[in-house]
This record gives sequence, C-alpha cells and structure tokens, in this order.
Amino acid sequence: MIRETPIEKKVWLAIAFAGGMLNAQPAMCDQESNSTRSVIEQVDEDTQVVPEVRAYYLLRLADCYLNLGGESTALNEMGPILKGWARGMNASSLQTQLSTFASDSCLPGHANVHQDEFEPETPLTPSSMDSRARLALSRAMGELSVSTDNFDRLVMYFVASKLYQQAGLSDQAESCKEVFNKALSSCEKKSSVDEPTIKAAWVILNAQAFDLLPLGPPDRLDNQRRNVFRERPSPIISKYDDLAFKQSEELKLRVASLVDRLSPGNDLRRLTHRNLVLWYQRLGKTDLADKQKNMLFELVGVHDDRILYPQIGACGHPVWWLTEPPVNKFSCGMG
Repeated sequence: MIRETPIEKKVWLAIAFAGGMLNAQPAMCDQESNSTRSVIEQVDEDTQVVPEVRAYYLLRLADCYLNLGGESTALNEMGPILKGWARGMNASSLQTQLSTFASDSCLPGHANVHQDEFEPETPLTPSSMDSRARLALSRAMGELSVSTDNFDRLVMYFVASKLYQQAGLSDQAESCKEVFNKALSSCEKKSSVDEPTIKAAWVILNAQAFDLLPLGPPDRLDNQRRNVFRERPSPIISKYDDLAFKQSEELKLRVASLVDRLSPGNDLRRLTHRNLVLWYQRLGKTDLADKQKNMLFELVGVHDDRILYPQIGACGHPVWWLTEPPVNKFSCGMG
C-alpha cells in the first residue's frame, strides 16, 4: 500500500475533494454500494479540480479497494477530497505525491531477494472490492485522456498498469504500459532535453528496477536516524538473483543516461548517481560504486563521502551536498 518515501521522489501523494456532498456523507456511509458510486462520481465530476488531480484520487480509491478491501477505509482515505482540500494542491505537491505512489505500487512482495533480507510475497486474493476498483480505474483513464501534463500523465499510467494487473485486467494493464513505454523510448531516442518526460522516466524506471530487486537508499528513515548510516553503513547483500540484478541495473543506467542530459547542478541528476553509489555498495560491487561516486563528486565539486547523505537543516529538513550541517540563524517556525 501507500507509504511515505524519500526526498528524491519529491518522484508519488496527498488526498482530497469537495463541496456539496459533505452534508450527504452520513447517508453515503449507511449504504455501501451507493456510497462507493457517490464518492467515485464526486471525485470525477468536480470541475474545480484539474483532470490530473481527479485522476490521482481515483487511482488512490482504486488502490484502497484493491489493497485494503473496506468501504470505511476507502471513505477515510478520501476524507480530504470530500472536504475540498484537493483544490489547493499545486503541481509540485502532486508530483511529490505521484512519485511516492509510483514507488509504493511496487512494494508488495518480492521474490528475487533472499528471504533473510526481505519478506516473501503475499499473493493477492479476489475480493468484492474489485468491481469498485475497476470503476475508479475506468474513471481515472477518462481523466488521463485529457491530461496535458506529461509527468503526471505518464506516472499515473504506470500506477494504473500496476492496479489493473492487481484487478486481473491484463489487457488494460498492457495498454497503460504501451503508453508510457512508447513515451520513454521516444525520449531516449531524441537528443533534446524533455525535462518532464525525463522526470517521469526517473520515477517509472526506478520503480521498475526496485520491483525486480527491492533495494533502495536508506532515505525513508527519519532525520534523527540518517546520521546512523554514516557510522554504520547498511550491510552488504550477498544473496540475490543475478538476472534480477542485471535487469534492475539496466533500468537504473537508463535513468542515469537520461538525467545526464540535465545540468550538472540539477538535483535529480546528482541524486541518481548518489543512489547508484549506495545501491552498488549494498550489493558489494565496490568498483562500480566508486565509479558512480567519482561522477557525483565531479557534479557537486566536492570530493567527500559526507555528501552521500543529507545534512539536517532547519526544522529537521534535509539539506543536500554539504559536508557540514548548515548554520541555522532562526528557530523552527520563525521563518
């Protein structure tokens, strides 16, 4: 299901919607089938929210029905949208939420890493929620058909492909894959810089790589624990599937090739090479890790391992590419 992720995704999520249906919410909860349709239609029909935001919440609803399997839980997830908060969601916030959503769509169960390191896969079982998830997915596809934002559109097609697969609709899943695969392939063949598509590729290809070999940098930890990794690096993983490693590496290097079209100071470009350093280190591939580290050092202009982890800034916010914590002149909350 949906969990919080690191700064880099900020490639996947908040939840909200509105207005006139608020007074009807108790009645919606009393009639389960009617409430489902009402919530889905309410999200789909609020013209004060842009299509991308509507599609996002519809996908969240579908995810909720497929993975949590309860009407009350789904309604709770949609609480913000029923209160109209989604109308204030800006483009940056939506990109952050989508990046998290995309990453987490690949979290349930993995079989390519030794079970001592990761929990075994839990098979999905059909439920009465599938029809509701399919309705939400169908409405989300309608919203995406009119979307003009390349990042949002491609990432949501990726998410939809995973949800369609869970719902047992393989044809629809393949149709979604065709959309984003064609766009990413076209971007790779062009020499020009298409930053929105490159950012979408960063999210999608990294999520696919994680799906094959679920190893990521330790940024999901809170700020207080980040320094621990400087003192006690994550243990090396020695048991993993070689084919999964090669396929995952290929995807990650595709990402690196795309982001290297961006400027040297671009955080996404720097972060890509930094993540590869830690990824190779966890797998015991020191030479490959050092190669990526040198590339990162050249981009940042600092040759110091301390830039591999963020420093703690004001109010606990991470600050990248510094060797020492920044000096905070103000207390948290004082601007």
